[in-house]
Amino acid sequence: MQAISAGVDSGNEYSAGLYGVSLTREGTITFDRSKFLEAISDDHANVASTFSQRGVTTDPTVQFVSANHEAQSGTYAVVVTQAAAQATEVGLIGTWPITTPPTVHLRVGGVEVTFTIGASDTAQDVADGLNSIFAANDFDLVATAESGGVALRTIAFGSDATFDVSWDSGGNWGTVTGADVAGTIGGIAATGTGKTLSVAQDDTTIPGLSVEVNATAAQVTAQGGAFGTITYAPGVAQRLTSVVDSAIDFVDGYLTSATTSTQARIDDLQEQIDNWDRVLAQREQRLRLQFATLETTLGALRSQSSWLSSQIAGLGSVA
Repeated sequence: MQAISAGVDSGNEYSAGLYGVSLTREGTITFDRSKFLEAISDDHANVASTFSQRGVTTDPTVQFVSANHEAQSGTYAVVVTQAAAQATEVGLIGTWPITTPPTVHLRVGGVEVTFTIGASDTAQDVADGLNSIFAANDFDLVATAESGGVALRTIAFGSDATFDVSWDSGGNWGTVTGADVAGTIGGIAATGTGKTLSVAQDDTTIPGLSVEVNATAAQVTAQGGAFGTITYAPGVAQRLTSVVDSAIDFVDGYLTSATTSTQARIDDLQEQIDNWDRVLAQREQRLRLQFATLETTLGALRSQSSWLSSQIAGLGSVA
């Protein structure tokens, strides 16, 4: 039952007992279906939070994503040193229409497309034309008219968001790449993938604890990288999963440890039995040798007794 109740106050809104789960005096878990359904009807969100992983953040730009089943309950500070960014490039900055319009070349994942700018095109015309090409080729890119030119942006954030572009009819190419979020959770260095900041799966405190950070670079600077805290709790279902996993883990699970300990005791007893068997066998061998010697000695004594008896009988007949 510790898997259900550990870290959850019996009277709070996340108590499993409020939703039909309880422990009998005999140590078995009972489930009240009617109470559970009533609770679901009254407050679905809290019931879901009780039975599943949950993370409550204090900063609205940070959202809980997930955690490894071994992550420990607690409150952890979230520090962001770099905001995630889209791959962004602004080109063709200048006067419109362009006197000598070039052809824009763009490449994504080895697929190259082009857009020839018309003599009377505005920056918005070019953006609209590029967006039509992006849609036709399933490119996750967006073009907008801004800063006196045309801006290209990936929809995705992070270092995997990338494209190549040439604004001068293929004369000069440039590779544009986004940036992953960077920072720490609970003082532990975390890895960024796009907007997701995750602690390593082999961490011993909060393995796999992940949050999504939707802050901008300006917000990171303004807040000095401090983005509040996340309070994590695994939930009843996750606690049960953790207990089961801990029990059946092949290396150091409860059952494995119990089996190993029992087997070690059996092996020790067997070794003692084997030692006693060897001692008894040696003792038996000595006793057999002594018995054989005794048999030989008794045989000799019988012979001597027979000889003496015959001698005494002979003396009687002479007399």
